[in-house]
Amino acid sequence: NDERLSEWYVKQARDIVTLEVQFGDNNENIEKYVFNLSLAGNLIKYLNMTPNAENIREYEYEEKSGVWILKSYNWTNITRREDGDLRTTRTINWRNSVINVPFEEDEFTVKKLGLKHGDRVSDHRIGKGYIYEGTLIEPPPSPKTLIKEKLPELKDLGINLSAADVNDKRILACFFDMEQRPSRNSIIQLSKRAQEHQAKDIVIIAVQASKIERAKLDEWIKENEIDFPVGMIQSEQEQTLSHWGVKSLPWFILTDKEHIVSSQGFAINEVDEKITGLSKK
Repeated sequence: NDERLSEWYVKQARDIVTLEVQFGDNNENIEKYVFNLSLAGNLIKYLNMTPNAENIREYEYEEKSGVWILKSYNWTNITRREDGDLRTTRTINWRNSVINVPFEEDEFTVKKLGLKHGDRVSDHRIGKGYIYEGTLIEPPPSPKTLIKEKLPELKDLGINLSAADVNDKRILACFFDMEQRPSRNSIIQLSKRAQEHQAKDIVIIAVQASKIERAKLDEWIKENEIDFPVGMIQSEQEQTLSHWGVKSLPWFILTDKEHIVSSQGFAINEVDEKITGLSKK
């Protein structure tokens, strides 16, 4: 009876198949995928709608040598605001595409790419790291934990808060990757309740965990009206994540008023529970 569970709908009109997913409180969030069977079933439109934003991606294809390839890509993002919607658009057009000649079966294996035994590989899409040992394997869980330890320095992450900003206040930090949807959703949900948490003397910070252009991050922060400090790992990403005990993204950390870590690695829907539990201590 959880109203937040997803609801799925599929409909077909001739060659057009639409998959719609509704989720969130009262199913207020909607995702739509539109496929064209006459174009080899390729995705021709993607739509993501929330009460505060709308994201639209449209794809146009052309056939070459019996293969359907992209001809153009259009991206539109609309952010709802009281003073009017903010619209951002991007368009990519392919001037010329050449169909690949046949490749050897092992052409794109990690071995062919030059990996050696013991090399580490990071997949920033899902925030995981692997070790190459003839095949990619997940490394054993790191024993690193910040529980009952003092929170590391924030200035190393590009976050400058004065002593007055954090004295006698709890800190809620979130490591995230703007290019991952679960991470983006967590930061946006956190932002919606930022004032509520700040009223309870909780300082909220966020840290972009993968290297991207700062201007791109700042644009996304502005579009989504994120009003708490957002830093970024400056260098040595894996070492920094290990130093902070981050094992996956998004990754939340909560401290007490002395900035001793009390909880880490919990989900966005557990934030209230962790804060309440800390308040009772």
